[in-house]
Amino acid sequence: MYNKNGLEILDEDVQFIKDRDIFYVALDGEEFNNCAILDEYEMGKIIGEGGFGKVYLATHKDTKKKVAVKFMDISDQRK
Repeated sequence: MYNKNGLEILDEDVQFIKDRDIFYVALDGEEFNNCAILDEYEMGKIIGEGGFGKVYLATHKDTKKKVAVKFMDISDQRK
Protein backbone atom coordinates (compact mmCIF):
# COMPACT_ATOMS: atom_id res chain seq x y z
CA MET A 1 0.00 0.00 0.00
CA TYR A 2 1.28 3.46 -0.93
CA ASN A 3 0.26 7.02 -0.06
CA LYS A 4 -0.56 9.56 -2.76
CA ASN A 5 3.13 10.57 -2.95
CA GLY A 6 4.20 7.02 -3.76
CA LEU A 7 5.68 6.26 -0.34
CA GLU A 8 5.08 2.74 0.90
CA ILE A 9 2.89 2.49 4.03
CA LEU A 10 4.44 0.21 6.63
CA ASP A 11 2.84 -1.28 9.75
CA GLU A 12 4.34 1.44 11.95
CA ASP A 13 2.84 4.15 9.70
CA VAL A 14 -0.77 3.10 10.32
CA GLN A 15 -1.00 5.30 13.43
CA PHE A 16 -0.49 8.39 11.25
CA ILE A 17 -3.35 7.68 8.83
CA LYS A 18 -5.98 10.42 8.80
CA ASP A 19 -9.56 10.48 7.65
CA ARG A 20 -9.83 11.04 3.87
CA ASP A 21 -6.18 10.11 3.17
CA ILE A 22 -5.73 8.61 -0.27
CA PHE A 23 -3.98 5.28 -0.69
CA TYR A 24 -3.05 3.06 -3.60
CA VAL A 25 -2.81 -0.70 -3.45
CA ALA A 26 -0.26 -2.53 -5.58
CA LEU A 27 -1.43 -6.03 -6.40
CA ASP A 28 1.03 -8.91 -6.63
CA GLY A 29 3.87 -6.80 -5.17
CA GLU A 30 4.35 -4.45 -8.12
CA GLU A 31 5.92 -1.01 -7.68
CA PHE A 32 3.90 2.18 -7.22
CA ASN A 33 2.49 3.53 -10.48
CA ASN A 34 3.05 7.30 -10.49
CA CYS A 35 0.20 7.71 -12.97
CA ALA A 36 -2.20 6.78 -10.15
CA ILE A 37 -1.81 10.35 -8.85
CA LEU A 38 -3.89 11.47 -11.82
CA ASP A 39 -6.95 9.89 -10.17
CA GLU A 40 -7.18 13.12 -8.15
CA TYR A 41 -7.77 15.15 -11.32
CA GLU A 42 -10.58 15.43 -13.81
CA MET A 43 -9.21 15.68 -17.32
CA GLY A 44 -10.75 18.35 -19.49
CA LYS A 45 -10.22 19.49 -23.04
CA ILE A 46 -6.98 19.31 -25.01
CA ILE A 47 -5.22 22.69 -24.83
CA GLY A 48 -2.12 21.78 -26.80
CA GLU A 49 -0.78 19.10 -29.08
CA GLY A 50 2.59 18.46 -30.67
CA GLY A 51 5.12 15.90 -31.72
CA PHE A 52 5.67 14.65 -28.18
CA GLY A 53 2.07 14.35 -27.01
CA LYS A 54 -1.00 16.22 -25.84
CA VAL A 55 -1.60 18.73 -23.05
CA TYR A 56 -4.92 18.65 -21.20
CA LEU A 57 -6.57 21.17 -18.92
CA ALA A 58 -7.24 19.28 -15.68
CA THR A 59 -9.02 20.21 -12.45
CA HIS A 60 -8.10 18.86 -9.02
CA LYS A 61 -11.24 17.14 -7.70
CA ASP A 62 -10.95 18.52 -4.14
CA THR A 63 -9.29 21.94 -4.47
CA LYS A 64 -10.73 22.79 -7.94
CA LYS A 65 -7.27 24.12 -8.90
CA LYS A 66 -6.68 24.01 -12.64
CA VAL A 67 -3.43 22.57 -13.99
CA ALA A 68 -1.97 21.47 -17.31
CA VAL A 69 -1.20 17.75 -17.66
CA LYS A 70 1.00 16.53 -20.50
CA PHE A 71 0.78 12.98 -21.78
CA MET A 72 3.79 11.98 -23.84
CA ASP A 73 3.86 9.14 -26.34
CA ILE A 74 7.12 7.32 -25.61
CA SER A 75 6.32 4.14 -27.51
CA ASP A 76 8.93 4.88 -30.20
CA GLN A 77 11.62 5.66 -27.59
CA ARG A 78 11.16 2.27 -25.90
CA LYS A 79 12.49 0.34 -28.93
